[in-house]
Amino acid sequence: MSRDNLLTERELEILTSVGYLIMKWNYAEYCARQILRRYISEDSIDMPKHLQLSSRMAKWIEDELRDKTLPKWGPPGDAHLDRLIEAYSRAREHRNKIVHGTWMTSDTRGPRPATALLFNSKPVNGKSPHPQFITAADLRPLIDHFADLAEFSQKVMVAFNADGTLAHNNDGTPVLDVLPTLIGTLPPCTYDIA
Repeated sequence: MSRDNLLTERELEILTSVGYLIMKWNYAEYCARQILRRYISEDSIDMPKHLQLSSRMAKWIEDELRDKTLPKWGPPGDAHLDRLIEAYSRAREHRNKIVHGTWMTSDTRGPRPATALLFNSKPVNGKSPHPQFITAADLRPLIDHFADLAEFSQKVMVAFNADGTLAHNNDGTPVLDVLPTLIGTLPPCTYDIA
């Protein structure tokens, strides 16, 4: 920590990790919205249905992909879209806990790592909330997954048509030379905050 910066380098590492996670999430969510835009008949993104789509919450996007878009997709895209929805759902849970639950960072400047405090002011499952602490090392697997999710989302968005068939260039070649590898999913979110 310096006189010009109230945060230690280790606290900055945590906050940078949270920022990177948010940035990758935002791109994955953008790609999911673009998949849904294929089903809007209005030409301009300034039209009401496009504007509504832009303002919808992430859970709504997930539900629309699962309930309305996936049934319209056939092979080979349906397996990829299904995995995207599953990975998106788990990532959304983790993202919400971290984005809405991170209240502060702390660094004892000792041997223990710096931490971010996750806390919620509302009762959880009828119990008083209690804080949890995460480190930059705890965030690393999430960051890796969110980076994979952003890349996978983009590939699903461009590789398949609105019916799940392969998208092709004007010369007849597939848009992607190789189909995206199915992404793994995160374990359920276990942070005990709402």
